[in-house]
Amino acid sequence: MNLKTLMAVLAGAAITTAAGWVATASANPVCVNPDGSPCNLITEEGATGAIPGGPTGTAGWNFVQGSIPFGPSGQVTADRISGCIPNIGCIDVPRYP
Repeated sequence: MNLKTLMAVLAGAAITTAAGWVATASANPVCVNPDGSPCNLITEEGATGAIPGGPTGTAGWNFVQGSIPFGPSGQVTADRISGCIPNIGCIDVPRYP
């Protein structure tokens, strides 16, 4: 897998995970963590969501990240793209080389 393909996969995983939970977040959450906190939360700074023990995602003005437990994780900021795939490796590169 070449660098550009890996970056696209990681960015896609991060964005998909974060966007999915941002879309389902609400002020009256259906999902509640064992500690009573909501699984999904929207604030002025962005949104975050998680399935207890499952995937998580966060999105803000210049930041998006997502992860799947024991699976891929990725982060995209205004100037960097990074991510990891277990047993394959990690990458951290400038967004605009």
